[in-house]
Amino acid sequence: MAHDDDHLDGCDHDCQSCGAAPVPGLAACPYCRAAYAGLEAGAACPGCGCLSVSGRGVCAHCQGALTRACVFCQAVSLLELAQCTRCHEAFAGAVERKRERDRLARSAPPVTNLDPTGANIFNTLNAILKK
Repeated sequence: MAHDDDHLDGCDHDCQSCGAAPVPGLAACPYCRAAYAGLEAGAACPGCGCLSVSGRGVCAHCQGALTRACVFCQAVSLLELAQCTRCHEAFAGAVERKRERDRLARSAPPVTNLDPTGANIFNTLNAILKK
């Protein structure tokens, strides 16, 4: 059994399921996966599967990254978020949407500026005004 000094701040009990001492930074017991009372769960670690508290960028158990890069803007966001914090693209289906946008951009005719100085517009307006 764990000692009182092994507990999280404000925690006065061990895991209600298996009796293990709570692990700071986790929202659930790393041994039996039972949720700790009063903690908001964030993301499960892709490396070890432990459930960290909301807002963590690194797993409290294995130190694995709890972040991902957006395929659209490359900004890093927490795994627990549904969309990118910079461009607000949803993470669900992002790879497929990006692939389709890239395909459409490649198949679109190139945009060219045939009159970069605007001389044609100026000449047309001049001709109309002279009439």
